[in-house]
Amino acid sequence: MTADRLLWVDILKLTGLFFVILGHIASPFSGFIYSWHMPFFFFLSGLFMKKLTNMTELKCRIIKDFKNLMIPFYVFSLLALLAESIKRTLLNRRGLDYFYEIRGVLYDMSIESLSNHYGFVLWFLSALFFAKIIVNLLMYICKDALYFFPALSILIFTLSFNVDLPFSIDIALNAAFWVSLGILYKRWINYFSVNFILFFSVLLIVFIFYFWGVPALDMARLNYSHPLVNVVWALSVIVFLVCLGRLLSGYFEDKRCFIDFISPYFLFIFAFHTYTNNIGYLLAMKIADGFWLVHLLLSLVFIAFFVFIRSKFGTNGFLKYV
Repeated sequence: MTADRLLWVDILKLTGLFFVILGHIASPFSGFIYSWHMPFFFFLSGLFMKKLTNMTELKCRIIKDFKNLMIPFYVFSLLALLAESIKRTLLNRRGLDYFYEIRGVLYDMSIESLSNHYGFVLWFLSALFFAKIIVNLLMYICKDALYFFPALSILIFTLSFNVDLPFSIDIALNAAFWVSLGILYKRWINYFSVNFILFFSVLLIVFIFYFWGVPALDMARLNYSHPLVNVVWALSVIVFLVCLGRLLSGYFEDKRCFIDFISPYFLFIFAFHTYTNNIGYLLAMKIADGFWLVHLLLSLVFIAFFVFIRSKFGTNGFLKYV
């Protein structure tokens, strides 16, 4: 993989992360951001998945993904439970039902089971872990069959709305569809010019917005307002951002040092922004009546502080896993 490709991918990851933070502070743009931002990250994961040649390779990938995704999931879930317990004790609030919360971390792994503490965003990690296993298996089954893989991807997408499974596997089935779209985009992108893709994606975005507005999407709960419209809308926004990121990456060369510094902490920022958003909200309420822009700026300041701490002490303790 070339350095240029790594640069535009890092730019896209950080851009997506900024929109996640902006969406979670209840900004005026939250509805638009929710309509595509989680499919965006699953799609990006698909860009880097390679064909599976044998089951031994699958085992190696599962072990690697477990270290990269599930260990942070468990570490940050434990931290979230600890932080929530301390907060409730200090504020004299009702304590957590630890049996329910631990079951949520170890068995359910859904946003509902994680919603009582700061780990509510962590569903993404478990869903991505299992989604990558599903997609690896699909690629192994399909081999070089050009149309079989998309057909199975659509099938599991449909299935995800009709099952309720532990370990967030129902969400993973849905996420696997978006990962598969990333794989297919990588496979077919060279058949079209970037300018054509940009134009066509903008055309679709304008068309859908004119007739349906911004289609509501809550991927974590599998709430699609219009499934087909949601898919076309989100995919159009995602493809537009990916193509734009590739075109503009050259303009960020002089800022590469900053991007190279911050990008390794993507997962850390993703998990910690729930804390900084909360702190930023409390301060914004005191100094600006909760104005969303002040809330955002304060959250980013605290994120920068935590990233600084992580960069200085991240080789020790549990932080080394993120």
